[in-house]
Amino acid sequence: MNATISKTSPPAATLNQRTVLMKVDSVMDVRGVSADVAYEMADGDGLTWVWNVSVDPAAKIRDLRFWAREVIAPETTRHLEIDEAIALILGERKNFHAGETCQLLRVRRPTLLNLRPQLCGTLGAHGTVFPRTGLRDFLLSRWLGRDASKTPTGGLAGIKAAANASGAAYPLARRGGLILQRSQTPK
Repeated sequence: MNATISKTSPPAATLNQRTVLMKVDSVMDVRGVSADVAYEMADGDGLTWVWNVSVDPAAKIRDLRFWAREVIAPETTRHLEIDEAIALILGERKNFHAGETCQLLRVRRPTLLNLRPQLCGTLGAHGTVFPRTGLRDFLLSRWLGRDASKTPTGGLAGIKAAANASGAAYPLARRGGLILQRSQTPK
């Protein structure tokens, strides 16, 4: 297959229709930005619909998921409230099997196992089932939002404000196993 590469415009992104949430590397690919810029966008400079799906949301390392719809066509999500966004993300389903939940949240099964209590998963005859209400509550509690006033825990904006008030550094990103902080620069 021969392909021509245009030097004037980036190639169009093609995503699987099942892709609802995406990781930072996908945001980098679709938007053509660096990881630092993608994290800045998540922290209030461009993207509203971002969730931290790490097992421990208070940990230094975040595991962010971005809503693919906003990354690709932000004009289609600007008018939405959090409940509307989550309803669109989850669709009409009432229950999700473990594999479907892994695909939705873009996590591996060991991570899902650790998240099971937070997602209200129950072990059934055919594996773990996650109710829609558990996923909705999880997404509500893990939403970073555009600013601290929209998030239940203050999001990263709250962490930044507390760090700035105390003069401490706060984690910005993970690069090669290292946690970069505001006072550090990558080599």
